Amino acid sequence: MDPALPRAGALARRAILPAVTLSRTAVEPSLRRCGYAVRVLALALLALACVPDCRGKNEFKPTKLMPPLYSGYSLQKVQRELNLKPGGWEVLEDRRPLTSDKRPPFRILTISSQGFTKFGATGELVMTFYNDRLMTSLLYPTDLEALHIALAREAGISFTRQGDARIEPTTRVWIGKAQDGRSYIGWIDLELERQREDWIEKYER
Repeated sequence: MDPALPRAGALARRAILPAVTLSRTAVEPSLRRCGYAVRVLALALLALACVPDCRGKNEFKPTKLMPPLYSGYSLQKVQRELNLKPGGWEVLEDRRPLTSDKRPPFRILTISSQGFTKFGATGELVMTFYNDRLMTSLLYPTDLEALHIALAREAGISFTRQGDARIEPTTRVWIGKAQDGRSYIGWIDLELERQREDWIEKYER
């Protein structure tokens, strides 16, 4: 065998190795960049897929209650809208956990205003706030029929034979009777009521 052949093979291998090393050095950053781009794209698609659910769960949409009120109003906002003077209302219920309670917030505040006049009807107005957001309003008029007619004429509320009506997006209006026999017309935000019931189902049972 020609002694020059092994040396020629070694020289050839040494000549090839730098080329291979250079090729890997050039390719690996590209592969890393490609992998990073794929991960970023996957995360972006996942975030876009979550947007409708997150928005649906967290976005609050006020709905009409007794005019001019909307659900979600704070007590201070209600006082301004109805021109309730200090001392013109009383607290019927103020239920909340202890400050040391680790559960999510839960507060039920119910207030009453006597001699309230709306749509030409006078009576007691009872309002309930869930976590400081107005959820229900009940009006106990001295003349239920007159209020019923006024609501149809001035607020466009048409009751069914069962004494029920709906206002978009999530208001139920109904004619009811309290335990003391007094009749009333009530407005409730069904979404806030659902949130209240969900809290009770999850944390009180």
